[in-house]
Amino acid sequence: MNGRRRLTYHGTAHGYKNVGCRCVACSEANRAAARDERHRRYARRLLVDGVWVAPVAAERHGRVTTYNAWGCRCEPCTGAASAERQRLARVRAERQRTARAAS
Repeated sequence: MNGRRRLTYHGTAHGYKNVGCRCVACSEANRAAARDERHRRYARRLLVDGVWVAPVAAERHGRVTTYNAWGCRCEPCTGAASAERQRLARVRAERQRTARAAS
């Protein structure tokens, strides 16, 4: 029975997330589940003064995760995402300088 139960997760997001299976079927199922969830979140956004805003608590705005996960384009979320992109660019530039200096 254990071997039979074990095979039931293949091709599911559960198999990918909870069991740790990285087969093609589980990976595809997880990707599809994530895409569907993202579409559900995006469909719940509100258009306020021509800007897509996530329907989340005010304290969750101004975060990169709200910008990415919800597609929120309010000023605080856009500012947080912009600041993060700039930070990552500085980190990449520093790594490149360090790599050039070491070689």
